[in-house]
Amino acid sequence: MTRPESTFYVTGGTLRHDAPSYVERQADKDLLNALVKGEFCYVLTSRQMGKSSLMVRTASKLREQGTTVVVLDLTAVGQNLAPEQWYGGLLSRLGHQLRMEDTLDDFWFRHETLGPCQRFFTAIQRIVLPTLLESEEEALAKGQRKPRVPDVAPQGPERLVIFVDELDVVRSLAFSTDEFFAAIRECYTRRVEDPGFHQLTFCLLGVATPSDLIRNTQLTPFNIGKRIELRDFEEHEALALADALGHPPQIAQRMLRQILRWTSGHPYLTQRLCQAAANHRTASGTRGVDELCREIFFSNRARERDDNLLFVRERLLRSEVDLINLLRLYRRVHRSTQIASFFRFHIALRKIEPVADEETNPLVSILRLSGVTKVEKGILRVRNRIYHRVFDPAWVEANMPVAELWRRWLAIWGAIKRAGAFIATAFIVLLLTSVALAVWTRPWERVRFERTPRTARHVNRPKPHVPLREAAATPAMIDLSDFYNAALNEAWHLGPRTNHLWALPSGLQKLAGVEFDVRGLIQLAGMNLWREGFPEAVRGIAVRQKCERVHFLHAAAWKVPEGTQVGNYVIRYADGRKRFIPILYGQDVSDWLVTKNEKPDNEFETLAWKEPSEASGSENRSKRLFKSTWENPFPEVEILAIDYTSTMTDAAPFLIAISVEPR
Repeated sequence: MTRPESTFYVTGGTLRHDAPSYVERQADKDLLNALVKGEFCYVLTSRQMGKSSLMVRTASKLREQGTTVVVLDLTAVGQNLAPEQWYGGLLSRLGHQLRMEDTLDDFWFRHETLGPCQRFFTAIQRIVLPTLLESEEEALAKGQRKPRVPDVAPQGPERLVIFVDELDVVRSLAFSTDEFFAAIRECYTRRVEDPGFHQLTFCLLGVATPSDLIRNTQLTPFNIGKRIELRDFEEHEALALADALGHPPQIAQRMLRQILRWTSGHPYLTQRLCQAAANHRTASGTRGVDELCREIFFSNRARERDDNLLFVRERLLRSEVDLINLLRLYRRVHRSTQIASFFRFHIALRKIEPVADEETNPLVSILRLSGVTKVEKGILRVRNRIYHRVFDPAWVEANMPVAELWRRWLAIWGAIKRAGAFIATAFIVLLLTSVALAVWTRPWERVRFERTPRTARHVNRPKPHVPLREAAATPAMIDLSDFYNAALNEAWHLGPRTNHLWALPSGLQKLAGVEFDVRGLIQLAGMNLWREGFPEAVRGIAVRQKCERVHFLHAAAWKVPEGTQVGNYVIRYADGRKRFIPILYGQDVSDWLVTKNEKPDNEFETLAWKEPSEASGSENRSKRLFKSTWENPFPEVEILAIDYTSTMTDAAPFLIAISVEPR
């Protein structure tokens, strides 16, 4: 039996600044304090986390303090627009809120020789800020306000805070908005030369990462402002939500505690479950909450209708990154997350290597911006028990591209053929028997076949015998001695004994115009090379110098489709910044073993070395290495170290040498 629908809880859209169900978090205090001090801020996180509600409430408090506030919602400007229309629309909305429409429209049309972006920000500088300052001077003349201290962020109506909401809309525009965010950054940097810019403060909100704001690698990235972390509700913060559940205080608090156990404080999911509990008279106690949770989130209909679950699903499956690698990575996160199964009496404790939070890894960024994961002590975890159950391994398997599933069956079939007819028959009989027993004894579970876990085994491999580093080697030739896990003159892969690089000249060698220190190699794990104990990542390769560019001598073992990301390099700077360099198969590297019928070597601009025909011993098979060059966008900042990681595809990357060009 249901009660009249509760209006206390809000499960869609933005909450009013005085909404009784608004839950104040630490982010409310952090954002208000930062904006009062004049700091540029950004709140970048997944959908339905309360960004817009936080903005409305903070804007209201700033207005109460006398600050002039403008809110630019980018969804209201439109998407199918030319740059002139888009920037003109922004200025029109700004003018409407400041009651300067006519003045700003006149400025816009009188300066058509300026570009749209320059015209927009020039109008703010020449028209808006001086007008607000004149208003403040009039107030001072009338004795209504005290003079402010120079070079300190003003606190009166001459102070302008501009909120830019729904940043992710810019990705749907037909033109680049890099210059828009670069201009916002300039407003901050010009405070040093022009104190008038202390009047102006920006706050950016949306589903994005700082690297998404300025995508052109030739431009300085968006590296200013204070990041405001918008976290899930804590229990002590959400206590007010229990008041409207319609039960005695003790029962209501127990119900709220159970709701938070399912949602982990996710704002939308918490409000949604609270609203359902308030509307159902029979929902009482923890069992009632569990039944409601099952009904509104876990049914097939709910999974196809709930806005939040739909957003998470679409964000994961419609992203621009490689879907196979993204789903593999999420499966690792799911397996490594220790969550008690609520409807069965066990805890899933799988010893899977956790996934680190690497902000420069686009796959990690997608997992975070979708909202399905959160960060705990630098490790990605599934955000809550609802997501853990809805987006489970069965969901991953069902959405894995057909090509990946077909590849698995081909691998299984190949193993069967190699095993021989008798062993194959026994294997099939055993397999069918196991499936029949599983279905007979546990009919309520779906039977799923899954390949061996994707994480590499940690085996203590013997130290390879590599030559000592020559005295003539310069610091520009990065020393990899502590990281080598295979020698050039030994076969390090399973298979033919000729799987080595003895024909590659060792020592200080000039390859593709670059001097390298060639003595050994660093092999990373892959799907075809995870049992041998090679690592999934090697971290902390010391560089400790400033440089213009970095050269990598590397390759991969086994083949994958062109464009597949097989690994990445993470550049770690002395100032704490990181830069992510993807390693793409077919562009940066390819299979080190090449056959006669494969892509000609002259089509690879990155080819650095090819085994001489007399050394290969075969007309149809030879070996090769590739050189990739990365232009450093911050040559003035020292690079401390480089991390080298695998994405665990079929192709396992390996590294021979790294050299830098000092600044």
